[in-house]
Amino acid sequence: MVLHKDAKWKESWDNFKANNSVMQGIFQARKNYNESENPVIEATRSVTDKMRSVFGFFFNETESATALRQIRDTIDPGFSLDAFVRECREFIIPEILDAYLHSDAETLKVWCSEASYNVLTAIFTAQVQQGVVSDCKILDMRHVDFHSARMLENDVPVIVITFQTQENNVFRDKKTGEVVQGDENMIEACHYVSIFTKVPENADDPVTNGWKMIDLAKQSSRSTW
Repeated sequence: MVLHKDAKWKESWDNFKANNSVMQGIFQARKNYNESENPVIEATRSVTDKMRSVFGFFFNETESATALRQIRDTIDPGFSLDAFVRECREFIIPEILDAYLHSDAETLKVWCSEASYNVLTAIFTAQVQQGVVSDCKILDMRHVDFHSARMLENDVPVIVITFQTQENNVFRDKKTGEVVQGDENMIEACHYVSIFTKVPENADDPVTNGWKMIDLAKQSSRSTW
């Protein structure tokens, strides 16, 4: 039997999430969404008012250094954390969010692991089945920052990137265009955590350079208008 090339780090990440209490809290928001009977409803409730209290310092400096060194030593000798964070800010994360909002499965497949791709596409597929389309907009994105890095099982390094957005989340009836969920005049401030790894087999990819997003979760949401 030949394993899919994602299988090695996917299993490691799943095991880590399942056995780490802080990571369980981080991804509870997405679990709530997945278990909601109505996939249109924004079910990622407020987890905390302060990102710092959510994440804490569950990865210490030594662990982060080990994971980053693993990327340089075994995957990409020219890896620069500052350059990667800048690329996330200017290209990778905007590309992923835009693809999700516009139900662009092809672009999501380029950037996402199989598991995260299945989750994101399942959400907008369910919306389509209910006759609902997203008219959500990202109005602003800021504070795209490195949070930490971690070595998973099988020596798989992952990088945690956090960021904040201001969003207008509206869903419309596909036929009439009427708003069925959300408010056109409401702006929400949201916090996200995204998890990336670099796949050695894809390191020469001219678009992604081997980077894959293996998880994305919205941690809190509050109205600002």
